[in-house]
Amino acid sequence: MYIKMRVLKIREISPNFEKYLLVDEYSEVNFDNFENFGSENIFIGYALKDKEPTIIHHFGFNLPESFEYPLLSSGILLSADIVNRIEKTKSNMKLPSFFIDAQHELAEFLYTNLQIKLTHFPESFCTFSNKIRSSKCFVTSQKSLSISTISEDDIHIKIKTHHGNHKTRIPIQKKTWTSNLKNLEYCSDFEDISIPTIDLKLGNTQRGHCAKTWGIMKRFNGSKWLLIADDDTLISWSRLKIFLSKYNPEDRVIIGERYGYGFDYDGNRGYDYPTGGSGMIFSESAIKSLLAVCPNCSSPDDPDDMMIGMCAQLADIPIIHSKSLHQARPEDYAEEYLDSQFPISFHKFTDTDPIKNYEMYLKTDKINDEL
Repeated sequence: MYIKMRVLKIREISPNFEKYLLVDEYSEVNFDNFENFGSENIFIGYALKDKEPTIIHHFGFNLPESFEYPLLSSGILLSADIVNRIEKTKSNMKLPSFFIDAQHELAEFLYTNLQIKLTHFPESFCTFSNKIRSSKCFVTSQKSLSISTISEDDIHIKIKTHHGNHKTRIPIQKKTWTSNLKNLEYCSDFEDISIPTIDLKLGNTQRGHCAKTWGIMKRFNGSKWLLIADDDTLISWSRLKIFLSKYNPEDRVIIGERYGYGFDYDGNRGYDYPTGGSGMIFSESAIKSLLAVCPNCSSPDDPDDMMIGMCAQLADIPIIHSKSLHQARPEDYAEEYLDSQFPISFHKFTDTDPIKNYEMYLKTDKINDEL
């Protein structure tokens, strides 16, 4: 749905074009391979399809099993007549409260309200893999890693947990990504020296965990970056350090898998927030600014990630989206979508094999093996 709002804004700024190409920072465009593609009713890209009903797409209710949606980094081409139809229908359409996956939500809106289906055109709108097989790629989803990295000392990791998960979730984390990390704390409601955990003296809530997250932020000191993760979040430690090398830790910035809440079509209401399960990354200056405008939660069980989004908006701190951070399990994403990136995180140990997921998607022995 973010995309649909952006399309309307682009239409206001550039009203006289026949077509609009939507891309992201992972897209490579070769205009020498641009084709006509027609002039009307154009909704073209590289089609994705869910492997199974997934929570990130509201389990596909009211959509056919064959429903397809575009991979944004491979490019989405829209004709002006479709953009005009979106503009004409927007006042009659009720927006959802939550905005999760823009590329899916655009396709769902066009299918449900305008009866327009995506045209799959893999010869011109290419993934990283099929670029090798096609010399006609107009837009290609790029997949690359920097050779730069940051020091392990530049990141503090704090994992939210409670006593009921000490013997279930934490052993899985130690078998996968946390066993050799220096600047790591398990932040709990009970001190267990065998792990070890620390007791934040804040108790535990069944949901929200806002007080716990604020306690963690107040505890943070002495590093350039803070990563807050759930006790059922898996992280690729080497990729995270590479990823953060692209950012200036002196900037006020929050990074995560960005969701949205409460937006209207003009973008004048609502706010972005970093999903907690994907891992939330803060620069030190962002933490200071957040705590300055929101020194405490209004309630201990407020949703911590949404409260961060509201406070970040008040403090004018940008929420930066990374598609490599994931709020859900690998099974919840299309295979080609995961193939278009180097994943940094996944979330949830329920109805999945977290150790297998870590080995398959996140484990890296040598950085150069991936370049």
